[in-house]
Amino acid sequence: MIRDAALLAELAAGFARRDPLPGEVLRAARQAWTPSSRRGSDRQLAVVRDTALGVGPMSVRGAGYGRHTLDFAGSGVLLTVEVSREADGVRLSGLLDSAHLGTVVVHWPDGAQTLAVDGIGGFGGTGLPCGPLSLAVHRPGEPVARTPWFLG
Repeated sequence: MIRDAALLAELAAGFARRDPLPGEVLRAARQAWTPSSRRGSDRQLAVVRDTALGVGPMSVRGAGYGRHTLDFAGSGVLLTVEVSREADGVRLSGLLDSAHLGTVVVHWPDGAQTLAVDGIGGFGGTGLPCGPLSLAVHRPGEPVARTPWFLG
């Protein structure tokens, strides 16, 4: 067991020297998992489908892995979101299927933006930051329904 820990520490040091993560990526990862990013009374939505999975490598540090679609479900909410990277950042467009339409808030590690939801449940946003994103669905009289973090 000690040899495993030493080997992992040596590997981590090697990666840090040869290919360090950008500071903004490290900050975003740390902020995404702070206790304030998880709310006890909220309901977690499950990922039902992510078209980015299983289709080859996805660029984490670079721009432009194209477009992918995610479907989330749970707590009486169905949510479909198309995510694409553009020159000015990430573009989201989605459809909220719920008995009670509400508002959708997109979160990133150091900010958030409320997205307008139209009468049939459509919403969208542009110029969002690349990196981890999460959506929160606010409906009257219901607990907030949140998606897990996904890459935008």
